[in-house]
Amino acid sequence: MYITSGGSVSVVCYLIAIWKNIQAELIWKPDVIKKEPVAQAILVFFIVLLIGQIFDILAFVSNKTIFITLSSVLISLTIISLFLISFKYPNFYQTARFAAQKQKARRSYLQGLDLDQIETNLKTLMTQKEMFLDENLSLGHLAECLSISPHQLSQFLNTRLNKKFKIFVNEYRIAKSKELLIQDKEVKILAIALDVGFKSKSTFNASFLKVTDKTPSEYRKSN
Repeated sequence: MYITSGGSVSVVCYLIAIWKNIQAELIWKPDVIKKEPVAQAILVFFIVLLIGQIFDILAFVSNKTIFITLSSVLISLTIISLFLISFKYPNFYQTARFAAQKQKARRSYLQGLDLDQIETNLKTLMTQKEMFLDENLSLGHLAECLSISPHQLSQFLNTRLNKKFKIFVNEYRIAKSKELLIQDKEVKILAIALDVGFKSKSTFNASFLKVTDKTPSEYRKSN
């Protein structure tokens, strides 16, 4: 005879409670899941409990011991893990809620904007007009060219492209410098660094190495 494992009704109630929390706090949003470990943990617990409950149902339908065992193991481990985490981190759920609200606040800057159009315009400014060549290019100036605020551009780069402004601009500068390093191997590296928008050779070398895993000299020799 089938015996329900681990208090099926209680687990269902707990699943509903977690799901309401996930929905209410937008924890399921991709940007929240990607950036907030606490949200990831809650989703993992929810999925494992859900699978455990599915095994519980299969056990009831098929009356097979294997499903009862799997359900008991999954649900028990999850409940124990939740207890230990809650014991060590009393504000676990509050932290998850705060994480979701933080991401929600970040999204608010981009509400109502055509993100695809912004990305197209940004690419035009960087590839055709080569604004990155200006060593004094700032977040504010680039945002002004896009007819958006600096906060909006910063959030766009962080959430849409997953890059900070400085890294975003330097990647274009490095790409341009790679072309120049090969085109004329007689031109000094310092001159190329200044031409693509860097203010010093040391900064250029450090950025180039970070992007390509080679120094400018090594890159030039290897090509």
